[in-house]
Amino acid sequence: MSADDLQGQIKEGIAEARKGNTLLARMYLEEAIKHTRNPEVLAWYGYCLARDKKSFGQAIGLCKEALAEAPHNSDIYLAVGNIYLLAGKKRSAISAFNKGLKMGRNDAIVKQLHDIGLRKTPVLSFLDRDSFLNVYLGLFLTKLKLR
Repeated sequence: MSADDLQGQIKEGIAEARKGNTLLARMYLEEAIKHTRNPEVLAWYGYCLARDKKSFGQAIGLCKEALAEAPHNSDIYLAVGNIYLLAGKKRSAISAFNKGLKMGRNDAIVKQLHDIGLRKTPVLSFLDRDSFLNVYLGLFLTKLKLR
């Protein structure tokens, strides 16, 4: 396989994975992994495995390998966060997304965090979140744009 063909497969595979066509993406990325251990290929292939085969352990292992090679790539953190979301580990996903944002602005990560929806801390932390005072003080302070 020529270098141009390989780069084409990598681009196509990552694009399909981002769109959610993980079966097609997995075909492209499996072929690419035979020839290169590119960190982005590893991360997005891991995402495809997690989504299609529910192989969360193997997927996270591939992403850790990718992060060891390219720790400053926010796209890899996006893939890691998506894998954690698929595994039902919301807190770990948010942590991965936040680490990715520290590496650089990534609109896909911002969109994921917005879709997850983060809650603010209660106004009065010693009371329950659903307490009458916390709810209405939070609403009041938000209206005044103090929170």
